[in-house]
Amino acid sequence: MSIAGPSELTDEDYIIASGEENLSTHGDYSIVTTPNEHSLCGDITITPSYKPQGESDFSEDLNGQPVSYDPDNKRFDAESENRDLEGTMGNMKLVATLT
Repeated sequence: MSIAGPSELTDEDYIIASGEENLSTHGDYSIVTTPNEHSLCGDITITPSYKPQGESDFSEDLNGQPVSYDPDNKRFDAESENRDLEGTMGNMKLVATLT
C-alpha cells in the first residue's frame, strides 16, 4: 500500500503587497493497493506547511504567514503586505497521511 500524489508541484512567484494571489492547483492524492485491491485504508488527510527563508523547520501553523491553504480548491494562496519579505523565498509542502 502507498499514497500516490502529484508528480511535481509548481514553483511559484508572488510579489509582496500585490494583493491575494491564488497559486497553482495541485493534483489529487490516491491510495495504491496493488496487487491486492481493497478499501480498508481509510481517508487521506492533506497537511500543508510552510518554511520561510532562514528557518530550519516547516510549520503547519500558517497563521501570520504569507501563504494559506485552500483544501477545497487544492492550492496555496499568497497574500502579504509585509515589505520585509521582499526578495525572500519560502518553501511550501504538503504531507498526505491516512486517517
